[in-house]
Amino acid sequence: MKTRRKIAFQRRKQMMKKIFILLSLLLAFSGTFTVSFAQDSFMVIEDMDNVVGIGVAALPDYVGSNDYTVGVAPFARIALPNSERYFLLNVTELYFNILDHPFLRFGPVLNYRFGRDDDVEDSRVKRMTEIDDTVEAGAFLGVNWKINGDPRHRIVADVEALFDVGDEYNGVIGTISARYWRPVGKMFDVVLGVGFQ
Repeated sequence: MKTRRKIAFQRRKQMMKKIFILLSLLLAFSGTFTVSFAQDSFMVIEDMDNVVGIGVAALPDYVGSNDYTVGVAPFARIALPNSERYFLLNVTELYFNILDHPFLRFGPVLNYRFGRDDDVEDSRVKRMTEIDDTVEAGAFLGVNWKINGDPRHRIVADVEALFDVGDEYNGVIGTISARYWRPVGKMFDVVLGVGFQ
């Protein structure tokens, strides 16, 4: 009986050590992840079929702000049956992948972009003209390359272009991002990425 307890204790100890190391690494690299995903959304739900939820994150008061507010945001990914096509809601962006392809994705995207009013702490920004909320429409193109066919070990790259349909600004907002996913155990994956807007 004592040997079973010792074995169970050793297993728990090894698991706790792995979790501690993982959390330490995440904490050590959290500044890097924050910078690399500064222009991307705060969560990524790739390769998950039929998931719906609400995430909690610290969001900037407006684009470029140093002041953050804790908020909640919806996310969902609904896959069409027997297909690679899907709808993806990621905070304020709604995507529809029209390609039925194992690693390429392409389709329309809609986005709700929050504006900025004069109720901000920065005195210089407070004097600037307010920016109204707007709706953007555009398209995305991406690749999701699974290394050795493993859906958890993959490289993902996306390009997106959004145009204002709410007549708030002129021009195009483009985003390019890349992420590398690597499984580090049965329950954990590590992701490294970079994104530019």
